[in-house]
Amino acid sequence: MAELKTKLSDPLLLSLQLFDGSASLPKRVYVELSNPAGVLLESRFEIPHVINGDFRDETRLMTTDAYLVAQYFVYENDGVTADEDYIINKDVFIRDITGELVEDLDAGTSTIEVTGTLTGEITDTNLSGEINDENILDGLVNEEYTITGEIKDE
Repeated sequence: MAELKTKLSDPLLLSLQLFDGSASLPKRVYVELSNPAGVLLESRFEIPHVINGDFRDETRLMTTDAYLVAQYFVYENDGVTADEDYIINKDVFIRDITGELVEDLDAGTSTIEVTGTLTGEITDTNLSGEINDENILDGLVNEEYTITGEIKDE
């Protein structure tokens, strides 16, 4: 099992290498995608053979879920008979939120911890405060506002 970081809307690199390479062909590989709740997002679809038992597909995109699970199933060339010589493999695609836009943050009386640098522009607000020793902004917003910004990993 591989854990792969993937940004929102980036292609998922669905890839399975059969252990015996071209000696195993012809075979067919199918994938199922599910979300963290185990809900099937896409039922079994075939991914193409590239070379020497390597099957790959990059046509599916990362969703807004925290992660996706891809399970790989190997079938005989008829596409109906499961090949018992191969175990079900899986990859986990973890959503990488670095650089994503943060919208409609209801801070209220909250602490927001940022690893890295938080940059952006706030306009027409009554935001006041100061950066304390732990690099945390202590202050208050006098009225309710929608604050948008971008977290950058620098």
